Amino acid sequence: MFFIIYIAIIVLALYLILHDRGEGEGKSRRTQNRTGYRPEQPGPVPQTPVSPKAQAPVSPAPKPLEPAPAIKPVAPRPAAPTVRTLNIMERPLSWEYLSTLDYDEDIDGDTMEAEIAGMKHYCTLADLGPVNGIIKPEPENPHDPRAHVVLRADGKKLGYIPRSMLDDFEDFNGDDLVCPFAGQIKATPQGFLWADILIALPESLEYVLEELTEYVS
Repeated sequence: MFFIIYIAIIVLALYLILHDRGEGEGKSRRTQNRTGYRPEQPGPVPQTPVSPKAQAPVSPAPKPLEPAPAIKPVAPRPAAPTVRTLNIMERPLSWEYLSTLDYDEDIDGDTMEAEIAGMKHYCTLADLGPVNGIIKPEPENPHDPRAHVVLRADGKKLGYIPRSMLDDFEDFNGDDLVCPFAGQIKATPQGFLWADILIALPESLEYVLEELTEYVS
């Protein structure tokens, strides 16, 4: 019995010794942890480095604006003429052809202003300038038996008396006589040819020459 009590006392003593040692080691570890703790110091928060690939693409800097090209001043265009343009070549006229015409002093001398139709079919810019010649009926004309053709003194066809003027011309020249004329062939800036002419009834050579030369002078 005494032996059992003795053993129990020894076991208890060992237990107390071992238990106190375990608590001592725990306290020393906890003390070290407490003494090793330091509060965070104020300062910038460290940032985790980002790899170049993960960074957002940076937009390239905008290119500087190029200066606008200088606008060259435009010279004002000359105003278009509002009347028929005169681009007339000074060409001397010959009146010798008048001596070949038939005259009748029994008719009353008279003159009539007219135009020439159809010049675009027969004339060019080379025909610009003063012109004279004859007007005679053309009954064989397939388009109009009332037609009166306008011929230059050298025989070149210039055109016809306009249809809109045929009634007036027939009243003026009721006997369908071959009548001399003189005038000017002109052109617009677009190249459109036109002519104003004076037609004289063949009363006499002197009368016709005086009227026509005065018209083109």
